[in-house]
Amino acid sequence: MVRSVTGGHILCPRVTSNKEANAKWVAFVLQSTILEDPKLTAKSLKRILLEKFSITCSSLTIYRAKKIVLNNMKTDHIAAYAKMKKYGNAIIAMNPGTCVKVLLTEVPGTNPRFERFFFSFKALQTGFKKGVRPLIGIDGCHLSGQFGGVMLSANALDGDSECLGWDDEKPICFMSDRQKGELKALDNEWPYATKRYCFRHMLGNFKSTFKDNKMNGKLWSIARAGSKAKFMERMKSLGEDSMEAVSWLMKEPCEKWARHAFDCDIKSDHITNNMSECFNNWIKDERDKPILTLLEHLRRKVIVRFSEKCDELEKLQDSITPYARQTLTTNEKKGRKLQVYHGMGDWYETVNKKGRKMLVNIGQVTCDCGMWQISGLPCKHDVAVFMYNRVFPHDHVHWYYTKEVMKLTYSGAINPIPEESRWPEYHSQHNDPHVKRAKVGKPKKIRKRAPDEPRAPSKIFSNRCQTCKNIGHNSRTCKAKE
Repeated sequence: MVRSVTGGHILCPRVTSNKEANAKWVAFVLQSTILEDPKLTAKSLKRILLEKFSITCSSLTIYRAKKIVLNNMKTDHIAAYAKMKKYGNAIIAMNPGTCVKVLLTEVPGTNPRFERFFFSFKALQTGFKKGVRPLIGIDGCHLSGQFGGVMLSANALDGDSECLGWDDEKPICFMSDRQKGELKALDNEWPYATKRYCFRHMLGNFKSTFKDNKMNGKLWSIARAGSKAKFMERMKSLGEDSMEAVSWLMKEPCEKWARHAFDCDIKSDHITNNMSECFNNWIKDERDKPILTLLEHLRRKVIVRFSEKCDELEKLQDSITPYARQTLTTNEKKGRKLQVYHGMGDWYETVNKKGRKMLVNIGQVTCDCGMWQISGLPCKHDVAVFMYNRVFPHDHVHWYYTKEVMKLTYSGAINPIPEESRWPEYHSQHNDPHVKRAKVGKPKKIRKRAPDEPRAPSKIFSNRCQTCKNIGHNSRTCKAKE
């Protein structure tokens, strides 16, 4: 027995190995870390162990611990599918009027298999009907959990251009990426609705056909043209470069992708489906989680979103939305450079420095550039006329962009859901997860990028050359020294 130590523990060596640090213990202490990012390497997990517990262990122990955690997570995936009907019943109980549908497939000799789950909060339905522009972006993103699957979403924009049944008499428009089955489903369910195609995806198909990136700018300018005259002018310019490109574009009807041909009743000038891409990015960190965890994450984000927008509206001192105010401010600066001439009645003529004329009719709410009637927001020509008449431009903003409509959009309430043990009793037959069809070959971990997408960020893009000070290479490979 050691009764005293001379000189303290200075001479005692530091030992970081411990036989008690087996795979089960490592799995217990690093469970939350692994679940947050299952792709963490063994090297990273070793460093975390050393920093937190001053313990080192072998890579094999780390692999075994990670396998234990991931196997437990797979069990959570299976259990989540069995609770889907009960979860839907809990949503309806706390949010009356919410639409929840669960589709199961009967399999002889076994439990029913999960097929689809759909839900739409009553508050979102009411807000869309009361004050959201009738443009819906539809898209899907692949789930990366144990059983895979696809999450389909329908997104709309409020008056502040933020992501958020319908009367057949009212106009409605759908924007999609033309994925498999989308157009056919829209034609069956909404035969009288107008359809738009995301021009960014059209451009990707164009690049795969022509392999020419020099015409990208002209293609975008053609799609963004607000008037038919400007559209034809830019198409003529493209025809001088390639008549094949013109023929390729005109294969699709202009009202599907060209801004000047959009339905003016929709009051939206969007030519891309970015609102759906933003939604997919919104949930990207949860796509590998069990389905109940994913749905709860989405529900909480929607609740917080509604609450934040309501708080913003209470503090808003303007009669129009911040997006509309920002657009008007930009157009006011541009409109001050225009000359305005008043004709008869409601007709006005605006002239820029280059002598180009645009006619504005404030009675018919039209402008030769086309942007006022398409978007519902006065363009720079309209704003110049309003300043000429000494009237406020915000009085001529469409109803969709007013504070009143924003309040109607977020007038509903989404109630929280209690803890699972307090869900309403719902007795139903146990169901199994759907069968994931394994593809031939090694599973792909890196998403295949489109031809026009930038490369994935890596270390090479963060290197800064000490010779020319540019990013992407080092001084050894710098061409400026040659």
